[in-house]
Amino acid sequence: MLEMKDEKSARDLSEVINENWKETVKSYVIITKKYYLVEIISIKTDKGKAIEKILKIENISDTDVYPIGDGANDVEMILKYNGYGMKKSEEVVYKATNKLCNTVAELIETLN
Repeated sequence: MLEMKDEKSARDLSEVINENWKETVKSYVIITKKYYLVEIISIKTDKGKAIEKILKIENISDTDVYPIGDGANDVEMILKYNGYGMKKSEEVVYKATNKLCNTVAELIETLN
């Protein structure tokens, strides 16, 4: 995780990483209230793959998974498990799903 001074710097660095090292890593920009972060992870993993591993270990059906996310690093799990986005999300989340909630609590209430 790298902290950047502004959003443009973070997006530029992420683009360079994704273009030059796409065979081994991928990066995402994470924007918080205080920081612009560049997250770098192995291409061999993502949140969707982590959920898949947990499901196998715990013998849980993938139809019992309801992921929710708000950023680029959540898109794989949203797509893989037909998940939800937060209403205040990065644009890439809106492209991955039209199922949106304000909070995790709202999602839980919706499912009950």
